[in-house]
Amino acid sequence: MSGCREQTVVDESPVFSGIETVNHLETINDLKTMPIDEVKSLLCSEVFQGWMQLNNSPATWLHKSWQDYAFPQVHRQLLQCKSVQSWVKKILELQGIEWRFFSTPLARVLFAPTQRLERIMTVLGALCYRIESKKIIEKRFHQQLSLYLDRVSLDYIEKTGPLLLAQPPHLFERLKACVPVWNTHSQALVNLTAIGEFIFTKALEREYLKGEGLKAEDFKAKGLRVKNHSSAEKIRVWQQYCSLKLPRRETTAPDFESLDISAISENELSRLSILIRKIIRHLEPQCLPLLK
Repeated sequence: MSGCREQTVVDESPVFSGIETVNHLETINDLKTMPIDEVKSLLCSEVFQGWMQLNNSPATWLHKSWQDYAFPQVHRQLLQCKSVQSWVKKILELQGIEWRFFSTPLARVLFAPTQRLERIMTVLGALCYRIESKKIIEKRFHQQLSLYLDRVSLDYIEKTGPLLLAQPPHLFERLKACVPVWNTHSQALVNLTAIGEFIFTKALEREYLKGEGLKAEDFKAKGLRVKNHSSAEKIRVWQQYCSLKLPRRETTAPDFESLDISAISENELSRLSILIRKIIRHLEPQCLPLLK
């Protein structure tokens, strides 16, 4: 998460036009067979432009804090140059993401403006620990959250959150058991944005597999593991681009390696997708077209 922030003033601009075309475009070569009006609409859409930036101009995709961290000696204007992009990709070990991947609605949330994306992830992470905050640490939890979130988001977590989490997802309980809300050494609040990203990617993985005609149960029945499937690499790359778009975290990201989520059901992951959509609908309605 980024440092202390002022009250959030969110840009009301982007209009996510031309998104419906995402679901009909398999590869960039399909543009040749599309009606000219559809092509024009697609080329003007923020989703398509974001995808082009992600794949072809990764240096400009990076949040300023990542630019300063990864390339401290490189002038920012130089990072805009076309010839530098392949070098940046190599340094950061970035892979491209195929256009077809974004036919999954949750994947398109990646193209939300940075401030909106950060708020979605941070609120999702905070809701994971919302039940924990009912204990003696509630005041401290609230004080720390107020450093990162605006009043509207805090009200959502405190008032709407309990209604949404009448039956907390098992994944939330597993996360809280594996990653304490307070760092035992520094006594700092856990990186809620990273927690939110992890939860989001689990829901995204489920949606992507479903779109491919697969279910988590299919992997269990065949004795396979989702993380060994090619879909896992696509999700990993997506999460990498998500992290690089958000402010660089000063705190160490939680270690999720020891977290066993093999027992999380398909229904549970479906509930997470619904929860994410509710967060977006309430806090970031301008991003709803991304989910269509």
